[in-house]
Amino acid sequence: DDSEWEVKIPSEDTTDAHIKYSVSSSEGQHECSETGIRWRSDSDVSLEYRFVDWKSLSKDIMKKYKPCGPLMDITVTSGTLEEIQLPHFACVDFESSSDDAVKALHVKDGTVSLERCELSRFHAKLLNPTFSFLAIVVEVQQYLTMKFHCETLIY
Repeated sequence: DDSEWEVKIPSEDTTDAHIKYSVSSSEGQHECSETGIRWRSDSDVSLEYRFVDWKSLSKDIMKKYKPCGPLMDITVTSGTLEEIQLPHFACVDFESSSDDAVKALHVKDGTVSLERCELSRFHAKLLNPTFSFLAIVVEVQQYLTMKFHCETLIY
């Protein structure tokens, strides 16, 4: 239910080629108006995050997994998150998009790990998250049979 989330407008830093978002929030459930990430905390928290180009990952990683959402670099600058929810575009009503097929990909110092996540229609929830480059992915074999939701703009 989208009404449970308080929408936050982040500040944007464009000093380098990429936009870095910063936001502070009190305890509760919040959603970024620009990126769609959601977070829940039991105390005040501050975050910085940005989109990362998928090309920055090794080609070996990308041979095994396909993206189901953006690759993000997220840092908690103060406080602790109880959960984070990353946007994805996998259709969860399709059999192959089960919680076992879609995973959270962590990349830290060249090391890759996968974490199980709980899917809702547009978000993948991670409890007590740790941060690195983070994205929602699916293995290549299952990617070929999955359905995805998207928005098409016709001009």
